[in-house]
Amino acid sequence: MAHPLRLQILSLLTGAEMSAAEVARELDTSQANASYHLRVLAAAGHVVDAGEEKIRGGVAKRYRHPWNDDSIRDEATPAAVEDSRMFVEAICTELVRRQAYAGGGPGCTVDAEMWVTPEVWGQVLDLTREASALIHDRARPPRTEGAIHVNLTTVAFTMMREPRTASAKVGFVPPPTRGGDTPASPQRKGTAGTGGEQQGPEGKDGKETRERSEGRWCR
Repeated sequence: MAHPLRLQILSLLTGAEMSAAEVARELDTSQANASYHLRVLAAAGHVVDAGEEKIRGGVAKRYRHPWNDDSIRDEATPAAVEDSRMFVEAICTELVRRQAYAGGGPGCTVDAEMWVTPEVWGQVLDLTREASALIHDRARPPRTEGAIHVNLTTVAFTMMREPRTASAKVGFVPPPTRGGDTPASPQRKGTAGTGGEQQGPEGKDGKETRERSEGRWCR
């Protein structure tokens, strides 16, 4: 899912079943590009076959996003540390694009890095999942009469005392030491920029090794 266009496709296919050509027209991209990202999402289990339709000169496959299928989501969610970072970077990129359209009606903005009791945090997560289920369940095809175009983005997680890997510190400026100097941030290795395919750090045996992250991701 670590690509802004794939996030757009998943949102689109939550409220409607579409072919690659329809996705391309809706998202103003080429059919070849839409088909590529659909194949990547299908391989990960994020989109599934929703039947076929006859078109002039052939048959087109239709897709849908099974947002409420726990077995598919649990198997395909980004679990490695680097995967989760790429996913958050894609969310940030996509959020900047969506924010340019903000202002068409009521909304709210919330940001919080806080300390609360486990009981309070549990309530917050339950309410967040409830809101996510509601908006996904009631999603409608684009421009449905009576529907409004909205955005909901949440990334909720329990924080640790230290980053899980050195690469997680990139972009983070640590607080000054007691001597007043700010330590230099470690350089990130083995990764590319947002929006491309990336490969994580390699282990001694030359194979890709990834640290599993804790917690549950939900779209």
